[in-house]
Amino acid sequence: MRRLIMIWSEMRKGIVGEVVTPGWVLDLGTLEGRVAACRAAMADNFARWRMGYSVKTNGCRAVLDAIRRLGVKAEVVSADEWKLAREAGFEPRDIIYNGPMKDRASVAEAMRGSAVVNVECWRELDWIEEIAEADCGKEYKIGLRVRVDLDKVSPRDAAQEEPTSRFGFSEDGGDLAEALRRINAMPGVRLAGLHLHRSTRGRHVDLYRKLVGYASDVIARYGLRLDYLDLGGGYGLETPGKPSCGQYFGAIGTELQRHGLQDLEVIVEPGTAVVAGAFSLVTSVIDVKHGRDGSLLVTTDGSQNDLDIFYRRNDFKRDIIYGSDPAERSVVPLQLVCGCTCLEQDRITRLVNSPALMPGDKILWRNVGAYTLSLSSDFIRRRPTVYVLHDGRLTRSE
Repeated sequence: MRRLIMIWSEMRKGIVGEVVTPGWVLDLGTLEGRVAACRAAMADNFARWRMGYSVKTNGCRAVLDAIRRLGVKAEVVSADEWKLAREAGFEPRDIIYNGPMKDRASVAEAMRGSAVVNVECWRELDWIEEIAEADCGKEYKIGLRVRVDLDKVSPRDAAQEEPTSRFGFSEDGGDLAEALRRINAMPGVRLAGLHLHRSTRGRHVDLYRKLVGYASDVIARYGLRLDYLDLGGGYGLETPGKPSCGQYFGAIGTELQRHGLQDLEVIVEPGTAVVAGAFSLVTSVIDVKHGRDGSLLVTTDGSQNDLDIFYRRNDFKRDIIYGSDPAERSVVPLQLVCGCTCLEQDRITRLVNSPALMPGDKILWRNVGAYTLSLSSDFIRRRPTVYVLHDGRLTRSE
């Protein structure tokens, strides 16, 4: 039985043969579909909304070009990502600026260019005060990130190793009250929004309800008058069994109504939910050895580093493209598919009762584009080339 590449149509399956392995393939059609689904769900549930793409999830230029063309904002978390987004053609007004690694020059450019700037660190307040004083007479709006400690806000989602967060300004320690005091004292500066991003492994819809509830409590406690609420990302749309974007945004919209916050602009910043399903990695089998008890040790030119740098997974979705008829091959009880590095733990997955793999066979790993490109390195082997699939044609990305 010949297995085909399930995410591509019959006419596209030969494209795998054009990829010099290891190689990433970005399917622009899938990316566009994910963006369209998110935007439609937001329009159905929010009176005002803004969608930003999390650049840190995958900053590939081909992705950023597509995101900009589709009218999605860029969400960046450092001065380097700010520069990357600007080089990709995003205007400041089309960027959401978060994270602790801003610098003064980019914050000034962001404020003067009407970007969404969510303050993360004390030094950013110093810069903003200086910029506002230098630009006397101008009015600036900023946001403030609030610390979300899951052990209090949503205990179900709190991991034992990190129940409290290290990001944002905390109510408990008095930091939030002090940050608000400083902002209120700045001439020409107004607090326009709160940023409450808090990602978890569970990615439950209920977490986002509770984030809205916590935001409502903060708004009431400090008497805030805001323009927007930024709920960040963390939506598990590419994880089997997880909710749809309509379920996430529907729950958020309902909770906003319940607390009388429905007129606020809602900002969301998905990354994995947009890009993961659009990327595949194509690898080749380069060696096969005999292991114990009739098993085979299969080496590919890919690596666990390409697929999951934390070495937590072995359940990757995959398709095998055999170089010859698999029906004519012996069935092997166990094949251990490994990467090409010198690390013993570079063991990607196991194949049970499958036709024997041979050098030249190819394996396509699906839904693996989130964070893996951004976090991959040149360890032992250069990073895989990126290809773009559009209208049935495959081109190499610059």
